Amino acid sequence: MSYTTAIYIRISSEENIKNTNKTESSSITNQRKLIHEYIRNKKEFKDINILEFCDDGYSGKNFERPQITELLDMVKQGLINCIIVKDLSRFGRDMIEVGNYLEYVFPLLNIRFISINDSYDSINKEHVGSLDSGFKTLIYDLYSRDLSTKIKKTQRMKAEKGEYKTPYAPYGYIFNKEVNIFIIDEESSKIVNRIFNYIAEGKKTGKIAKILNDEGQLTPMQMKRKNGVKRKWNTTNTGSKWTSTKVYNIATNQVYTGARIYGKLKKVEIGSKKNKTRPKEEVIVIENRHQAIVSKELYETVQSKIRRKKKTKKPETITFLSGKIICECCGCKMKNIRNKYYTCKMTTDKGCHKGQIYVDALKTAIQEIIIKQAQCIIDIEKNIQKELDHVTAQLDKVKDKSNKLYEQYILESISKEEYMLDASEIKELKQELSEQINSLEDKLSLGDNKTIEERDTYKELLTKEQITDEIINELVSTVIVDTEGKIKIKLNFNGIEYKQQ
Repeated sequence: MSYTTAIYIRISSEENIKNTNKTESSSITNQRKLIHEYIRNKKEFKDINILEFCDDGYSGKNFERPQITELLDMVKQGLINCIIVKDLSRFGRDMIEVGNYLEYVFPLLNIRFISINDSYDSINKEHVGSLDSGFKTLIYDLYSRDLSTKIKKTQRMKAEKGEYKTPYAPYGYIFNKEVNIFIIDEESSKIVNRIFNYIAEGKKTGKIAKILNDEGQLTPMQMKRKNGVKRKWNTTNTGSKWTSTKVYNIATNQVYTGARIYGKLKKVEIGSKKNKTRPKEEVIVIENRHQAIVSKELYETVQSKIRRKKKTKKPETITFLSGKIICECCGCKMKNIRNKYYTCKMTTDKGCHKGQIYVDALKTAIQEIIIKQAQCIIDIEKNIQKELDHVTAQLDKVKDKSNKLYEQYILESISKEEYMLDASEIKELKQELSEQINSLEDKLSLGDNKTIEERDTYKELLTKEQITDEIINELVSTVIVDTEGKIKIKLNFNGIEYKQQ
């Protein structure tokens, strides 16, 4: 039989970090060398067509990997009829999925699957569904979890001593791997300095991004490529343009003060691609670890600017909701009379409200609405988090059930038919719960930096003794007054409107 053979190679980012001593057993280079040597020693593979698929820096706990996805698509199209891997763990560490492919999908599609180090070859019928391969898949799944936990503990211990080795330097630095330190990059560090100074001067992040794009300055991703980083990130964004978010991320990164930061994000679960932000008290910060690009004073100034995003004004100069109170009938801005009340300035009769909208009464109404909105945001987030915790706990139970079911199957406590029926139901339930978790996480993290900051602003109001005119001016977009003098208040946050009953 003539074979079109796919060799599949994979290493996770965690293993890559673990192999700092360059032990080649799990390296991309050695996997490739091992597989090609195996092929050369097999007469049946003489003059075969070989296709290589390599996922560098992807976890084996799921099959959401670009190269494995392409490989399996070609398998389904009949373009590949043989797959060779170094060992089963390279193909995947999810015992349910790997077992499903080995025992059902590949035999059905007449695909030969070879795992060299496991001495597994599906052309030998006794290998398919064997207890040996089942146990190994189970062990790989448990090993994956144990490996991830141990590596994270080791990394954290090293980070606390300032020894943790990151694979890439942040924009503005070059990473010296020999001494494990960031060295200032003359070209990009100047851009970092400009960004901090621009914000300190009052420029907005979007404006700064436009300046850098107009000048053709290299973005963080382009600088990585220039410095020889070949890794492909799982994103459709090419990183060829400066954006407001890129500028914001640089301006809020404490690393530029000379500090080494570890653990700002953590995985939602082992094998997941989703991250969540750690509480500040869990983040490790090692001061004076490398040469600073900006002073701590400039950094703090910029953080203050970013947090407030508003000019400092003297309270006595503030005109309450100036230019924001609009007559619904004529569309004109209503006139402020000595900061005591507003009235429509139109003299012609267009049905405009002829009475007065008193500032004190308006303040009270708006303050009540803002407090109500802030409490509403907190209640919604609490409910979402409560539901997320509940669904996550359900998913953990389902995963435990999945593991126990597979153990029963490989120990022949249940039949293949019973296993397949229950495994199918479990898989559907896992998928359903995972989708619910993704949806709830999206709700909690919904929005760009601006939206999240606005949401946090509302929640912070509940801790204040009073809501000042300055805060009201910032949060209120417009106040519309109808012909009867009733008001409709529109807030800046998500365009929320409140109508007076």
